[in-house]
Amino acid sequence: MKKLNITVALLVICFTLGLFGQKSSNNNFSKENICHFDDDITTLDQYQLIDENLFDKLNDINIQLVDSVLTYQYSSETDSMPLSKILNTFNELNQVGIATTLTYVDSSGEWINSNKYIYEYDVFGNRNYYEVLVWSDELMDWIKSSKFIYEYNETGDWTMREYWRWDSDLEQWYGYYKYIFEYNEFGEKTREQQWNWDADTFNWINSYYYTYDYNEFGVTLYERWKWDENTNTWYGNSKYECFYNEVGNNYLRLAYQWGDNDWIYLWKYDNNFNASGNDTLTYMYQWNTNSSLWDNMRKTTREYTSFNEFRLGIDYEWSFSANEYLPSRRYYREYNLLEQETLYEYMKWSSDLNDWNPYQLYEYAYDEFGNQNDNKKWVWDNDSILYIGETWRVYEFDELRNILLNLLYSWSSEMNTWEGWMGEQNYFDSDGFKYMTTFFGWSDTNFAWFQDKRDFYYYRIISGIENMNSIESIIYPNPAKDFLIIDYSSEESATLSIFDICGKLVKKVENYKANQIISIRELTSSTYIVKIESSTVNFINKLIIER
Repeated sequence: MKKLNITVALLVICFTLGLFGQKSSNNNFSKENICHFDDDITTLDQYQLIDENLFDKLNDINIQLVDSVLTYQYSSETDSMPLSKILNTFNELNQVGIATTLTYVDSSGEWINSNKYIYEYDVFGNRNYYEVLVWSDELMDWIKSSKFIYEYNETGDWTMREYWRWDSDLEQWYGYYKYIFEYNEFGEKTREQQWNWDADTFNWINSYYYTYDYNEFGVTLYERWKWDENTNTWYGNSKYECFYNEVGNNYLRLAYQWGDNDWIYLWKYDNNFNASGNDTLTYMYQWNTNSSLWDNMRKTTREYTSFNEFRLGIDYEWSFSANEYLPSRRYYREYNLLEQETLYEYMKWSSDLNDWNPYQLYEYAYDEFGNQNDNKKWVWDNDSILYIGETWRVYEFDELRNILLNLLYSWSSEMNTWEGWMGEQNYFDSDGFKYMTTFFGWSDTNFAWFQDKRDFYYYRIISGIENMNSIESIIYPNPAKDFLIIDYSSEESATLSIFDICGKLVKKVENYKANQIISIRELTSSTYIVKIESSTVNFINKLIIER
């Protein structure tokens, strides 16, 4: 078990081969009928010009109190040299204050500075400042690059985000994006506004804003407005209204567009539901401005399994010439006995064949813990009249759902089979702390994986926490949903503390006793650190909450 604070230790760990990854999401059937709005991406993370692997490492650092990460480049299975490393300093609350990346120069055998990341936090442990600096060999000093400023409400939701870049010529910051968010008393977002930066006035200018209204069932009104820089006024961009029946089914949705300085109808969705509340039939209409009537546009039928999962959906497009609905798209899913999706197929109607023509196929498999460990995507080739591969992911997980292995393959049309693209393998100790990641590349010559790089993680030591090997304990269920029980071999009362991945204390229970049931309904789905302290019992363990 990692011990807690003050002392810093470098645990040099050398190990054998390996590979890692993340689950990929699948884009399934169209949900145009559902009262859901695909807003523009409003996360500033997309503008953080940081290497993805480095970003993952920095996230790991914030979760697991990593003192340093050392990366080696491998030229063979046994020959390697240092490539880069990340060094971290922590504040008094064990939050990463500064993360510095360095690059190894083989010719001189020296480490040189590369990037520096400075973090600050509010009193609740939320990261409210994040600055990126790059090293200048010419100036032999750090140069500002970008910074991010965040504000939060009492429940941890963003209320403001700003992204700034540094102008080295003017030697001052200039804005890039700014967002503000407002919420109602239930935590639902009611307004979001974005500003862009105007180089002429050197100040923020309006860009757009969203507004949301709700009832007890969901969103009832959504509007998006954009700023007209020529007239300095807001004008409508899109608007939706949703109507619900007495049991919460969204039976009607109206979409509007902006015209003649007012909202005008665009589309209408009429939804029909079965006794289980599943949407089984949707009619979509388009507004005819000439006749001021709704014209037929699309019809969608849906079927469900006995456990109320979507099974079959068919889109029909209205033909004015034929004066009827004609087949257009087909969506089909299959499930195993555990009600996990194993297959998804998307087909298009061929008027030439007068039949469904395959288009895309997804296949999924799962391990004994219910984790999706195999994900294949196939695309239809009309020339060979066969499905050919596009991407294939293979995963392995441990019992704590840590990703041990992730292999990503793509299809080789030349070899007519799968070939590797990238892969990683993670190694974790008995406490769930990652101590090594091996990165793999693919050799077209040998048609096999080869070891490319390896990351070694070194952890800070936290004083005052005894090794868990001396105490029999278990957290269950883990992953947890609504409640938590900790069983350990002591009758003494202890203090139970739960921290989020940023080190913020989110729950504390005094006088906790072994096997006492603790409600965690107020905590969101995430990874947490659970700490138990008393005069005789001290340990830390990882908790996963999934809903």
